[in-house]
Amino acid sequence: MRFVNKSVIITGGNGGIGLATARLLQAQGARLGITGRNAEKLDHALRLLGSEAIGVQIENLSALEHGFAALAQNHSAVASGELQQQHRPEPRS
Repeated sequence: MRFVNKSVIITGGNGGIGLATARLLQAQGARLGITGRNAEKLDHALRLLGSEAIGVQIENLSALEHGFAALAQNHSAVASGELQQQHRPEPRS
């Protein structure tokens, strides 16, 4: 498990190659943070990746800095066991 105890942030991790990469790295033990612009796709990706993954919706460039800061803070919290989700998918009805 090459990525055990390592945190990885994947921009565009809510679909396509980004999501495939996230799934591969997760299978190798990585703690994941993903970003995406579309809330529905981000929700879907987080459902696939499970409760350990953190997601941040980045709607525009001004949100980018805040999003990376939130991911960095949460990945530090993962190491100390204090994970707080930034974005959680809404339960399907």
